[in-house]
Amino acid sequence: MERGGAELLTNAFDHSLSPIGCLVASLRDDSGMVDCAVADAGIGIPGALRQSLRPDIAGGQQTDTELLVQAVTSGLTSRRERSGGLGLGNVRQQVVMRDGVMTIRSLSAAASFGPGLHVQGEEPRSRLGGTTVHARFDPRRPLHDSNGREQVEVF
Repeated sequence: MERGGAELLTNAFDHSLSPIGCLVASLRDDSGMVDCAVADAGIGIPGALRQSLRPDIAGGQQTDTELLVQAVTSGLTSRRERSGGLGLGNVRQQVVMRDGVMTIRSLSAAASFGPGLHVQGEEPRSRLGGTTVHARFDPRRPLHDSNGREQVEVF
């Protein structure tokens, strides 16, 4: 959980342009599932992408939701080059591999990802703006690589 949580906190700090953010985590005793959320009051994922100087993003007509989904599923970033971070797509993959669901709300965008699940839509903007990433997963579930070997690295 530490690398994925660190990635979400780093994203909030590096991209939100806001000093306001928080992390909340809880263990559900009844199910053993972990609930974790990172929130900030910044410019949002679509806002950060639009503010980038990348011409393929800045001048586009994509909705907030389309930009959010591209950031998660294709690794779209506001940076010209990838940094050393895991990326939202990798965090999503780690959550899904643990029978979990990751939901992101950013500006008017909302998307949820889980095993066999990809739901997206537009919602009214939050008064606080920013982004909230909520993940619910089973930390006891082992991760396996493409050869069926258990991975040591955990989310």
